[in-house]
Amino acid sequence: MAEETKTTAEPTFWSAAWTWVKKVGRWVAAPLPAILLVAVAIFLVILGFKNIQIGGLLDKLLGREKKGVSSVDVANSVPEDRVDSDGKIIPPGTPDSHGVTQAVVVPIKPPGLFDNPKQVEIVE
Repeated sequence: MAEETKTTAEPTFWSAAWTWVKKVGRWVAAPLPAILLVAVAIFLVILGFKNIQIGGLLDKLLGREKKGVSSVDVANSVPEDRVDSDGKIIPPGTPDSHGVTQAVVVPIKPPGLFDNPKQVEIVE
């Protein structure tokens, strides 16, 4: 019987490079869109655009997860210890016995890419 010999071919440069890109390259290439976005924003500011809002886009590029409860909902929730003399919860907008009133928080429209950050729109 003839001996069977298995020969493994040496990986070519391109297959080795592709393996490296799959393993390590994603960590190198991941910040590239964010860097390009920041560079474009800096260029637009140099051209004269003053109100560039890129925070939300960077959030999406970097993959931040949204929290389950919005900050407006948290601000409008009434603490359990905010009760009147009868034990009923004091709703927001009504003063307690010390004259302290919990403000009612209204949501605002998130700014767009070129919106002025000093102007807000209240969402009804």
